[in-house]
Amino acid sequence: MNLQFGFLIIAILALLFFYFSSGKQKYIFIISIIWIISIGAVAYTDFFMVLDVIPPRFIWAMLPAVLLCFFFITRVDKHKIKVNFLLAIHALRLPIELVLYGLYREGKVPINMTFSGWNFDILMGLSAILLLLYKYVSKHHIPNRLFFIWNIVGLCFLFIISAIGLLSAPLPIQQFAFDQPNRAVLMFPYTLLPAFVVPIVLIAHIWGLKTIKAVTH
Repeated sequence: MNLQFGFLIIAILALLFFYFSSGKQKYIFIISIIWIISIGAVAYTDFFMVLDVIPPRFIWAMLPAVLLCFFFITRVDKHKIKVNFLLAIHALRLPIELVLYGLYREGKVPINMTFSGWNFDILMGLSAILLLLYKYVSKHHIPNRLFFIWNIVGLCFLFIISAIGLLSAPLPIQQFAFDQPNRAVLMFPYTLLPAFVVPIVLIAHIWGLKTIKAVTH
């Protein structure tokens, strides 16, 4: 399967799972659609591939993404959150790993961003599938302590790969992978990874932690 097409399918699924996990709150879906179309259209023009400008153009992808992330985290009603769809979001980390490996073989990301390097997100994707199966078979909630630890570990893995991806991109803050930098995030459609998919994964972890508080209080 073409990597671009496969990644776009992942991004669409992430959007749908995000919407359903929020309890079908329409403003989340509408804002997300507007953001995806906007940032996708800009990336399609190779806007972010222009590197000899200050500040780096990539900041216009990341700054709105950070602001939207805070907005969604603070606005959600924790009692409407659907854990099954949160787990579905994390399950997408498995095919994302396969896309990243394909991009590495194409010379667009460094090996450190794959499961052959320092990216452990594949474990979160596999474990999310197992947790979904557990809920489906047992008909029980995931034990609070287990779900808490799982989300904290997932956040750590997410921060590790996000830092690697950012510091290996051909930006003024690049620290490593100079022989094969992370050029993919500057290109359509892969700009959606740091600008939309990764923030959704972060939100899914934080929402997951909120559901634990909602159950225990």
